[in-house]
Amino acid sequence: MASLLPDNIGAVITNNLVLFRSIPSLQEQNQKLLKKKIVRELGAKMEAKEREYHLAAQLERQKKSSEVTIHAYMKERDTLKAMLARAERSSLHTTVNGDVNGAAPAPPGDLVAELEDAQAQFESHRVEIGLDTEKLREDLVQAQRQLGQANAALAKATAKVEFLDGKSETAYALIIRLLTFLQNVNA
Repeated sequence: MASLLPDNIGAVITNNLVLFRSIPSLQEQNQKLLKKKIVRELGAKMEAKEREYHLAAQLERQKKSSEVTIHAYMKERDTLKAMLARAERSSLHTTVNGDVNGAAPAPPGDLVAELEDAQAQFESHRVEIGLDTEKLREDLVQAQRQLGQANAALAKATAKVEFLDGKSETAYALIIRLLTFLQNVNA
């Protein structure tokens, strides 16, 4: 950073000196510089807005993916419930009728344990997805808030450009009138 600083006052003047032949050329130069500065600011704001847009899109994709996963788990749960119901009906039916020797078959403990395990897994996945979905919603709201702020800043910068443009035109017209007046006075 020290290498960027000039060594003497002459270098400072040379680096910051604005040459002009007339007031209109100075105004034109100032307008160009202002426009460049505003374009850079607007470019930075547009890039921030684009990043926020991509973040919001990514959050939306993650939300949809989570919803698809939730629906898949719900479908799996319903399937397992139906399987358990069928197993219970069939075990109830064979218990009432008995087998050939009159003894009742053993209850399907494995199916019940599998169903309970699947339900516990489903519940943990549902809770986890619920937390992820809530986090995604919060991130989306924050991204939308930042996008709104960027839009407001962009509108403010645009209004500033228009204001400065109008102001420079007014100043230019005033200088022309003053020059004309001075020329008439000197003539």
